[in-house]
Amino acid sequence: MYAIVEINGQQFKAEEGKKLFVHHIKDAEAGKTVEFDKVLLIDNNGAVKVGAPTVSGAK
Repeated sequence: MYAIVEINGQQFKAEEGKKLFVHHIKDAEAGKTVEFDKVLLIDNNGAVKVGAPTVSGAK
């Protein structure tokens, strides 16, 4: 499973358990969990959901 998310105006592929290197995120602390609410696409083992513009309720 992976998701395409928008962070600071850029799109990134995010996968559970993998590190994601992005530009500075205001109010984020090192080692803490961060949630992204601008999810553009989710692929769950071939079951793809595409947002219009974002996937409703996804984080």
